[in-house]
Amino acid sequence: FNGMGATIHDRIATILRHDDTAGAPLLHAPHSGYERLSMGGVTVIADTGPPPPIDVSNAAHAGCLAFELSSGRQHYVVNAGVDTYGAAEFRP
Repeated sequence: FNGMGATIHDRIATILRHDDTAGAPLLHAPHSGYERLSMGGVTVIADTGPPPPIDVSNAAHAGCLAFELSSGRQHYVVNAGVDTYGAAEFRP
């Protein structure tokens, strides 16, 4: 979400093969502003960080408080945003 768009699962698997944490999810990532809540197979990943500085905000996504809600591999609520800067009709 937050401007990422859909990602092919095989690409994620390839990246995770090189991950030192063996793909274990972070629960708290203060450097990124993302938080993860999980219980009973339901997961929420939320953007809890502040908005970007004004000098870079024209190229940033307004994703404050955006979230993704999923259960297993099924996504129920996803704020995908715009995955390209070429879509001028979506730009301010």
